[in-house]
Amino acid sequence: MSPAMYLAVTASLGCERPPEVCEGATHPVDTLRVVLEIGEEFGDSTDSFGYIVDARIDQQGRILVLDEIDCCVKVFDLEGDYGQQVSRFGSGPGEFFRGKSLFTMPDGRVCILAADKGGFMVFDDSLQFQEEISHWLQNSPYRSTPLSNSLLAMCRYDASGVSECMLQTVAIYRWDSREWDI
Repeated sequence: MSPAMYLAVTASLGCERPPEVCEGATHPVDTLRVVLEIGEEFGDSTDSFGYIVDARIDQQGRILVLDEIDCCVKVFDLEGDYGQQVSRFGSGPGEFFRGKSLFTMPDGRVCILAADKGGFMVFDDSLQFQEEISHWLQNSPYRSTPLSNSLLAMCRYDASGVSECMLQTVAIYRWDSREWDI
């Protein structure tokens, strides 16, 4: 089964030191093992994925999986049972077709970064659509990490065209501003 077809949730299980791997190691070595798999290679739309681009566990203990091909977030509980689908393919409010990543805000809001929206879509902690923040007509961020409920660290490609290389920038943005602070 390909990695795009299932989500493996792993957990650190302490220090298991196989001699052939850790001989002479001066620092602890932890081994990860799969404790839960979600999804099937073939199945109905709730049990299969098109292409997973991001996954998170939110403050409510839900596993959120962003599927780029199916244009949605599939929501599971910590036992791997399907709960619901958030969003769908389209250009209307709360819909997208180029999802890049998702992030959760400290206050429980869930956001999907979508290049076709020029920013992100915001869902409340019960996963109901709230609003779209479309700050960037071109070159929207492709990753974001909330620093607070009003500050975000975001990754974007440098669109200045000064260099022959594709440069990337990381900057701190205010929730309501298209311009970076730091």
